[in-house]
Amino acid sequence: MAYVEIDASELQPPVLEMLRTALKHARQNREREAHVLPLADFYLQAGLPEEMSFDGIMSMVGELIKVAVISVNYEEGGLQCWPAFEGVSLTKASIEFSVSSIALDATEFT
Repeated sequence: MAYVEIDASELQPPVLEMLRTALKHARQNREREAHVLPLADFYLQAGLPEEMSFDGIMSMVGELIKVAVISVNYEEGGLQCWPAFEGVSLTKASIEFSVSSIALDATEFT
């Protein structure tokens, strides 16, 4: 049996909260492929400080897009890996992201 998990083990707490916020929003709105949120709303939902610099959020998005979805089949000894996000776009006003379909149903491990 294969297990599909999101590898969040290397993420710093603020980036982990960004991941959880994006996944929660995407799972609640599965009918949409792309998700666009005002940046201020995303900060609030992810528990990020309002005064965070744009350079700071860009750096965290750089870490966020490295998150992987891993499928391990222990019985057959196989491993597969995919990016959790199909894309992330950031402006000073909004964040837009597409979560891969496999990540929507994956469990998270930290």
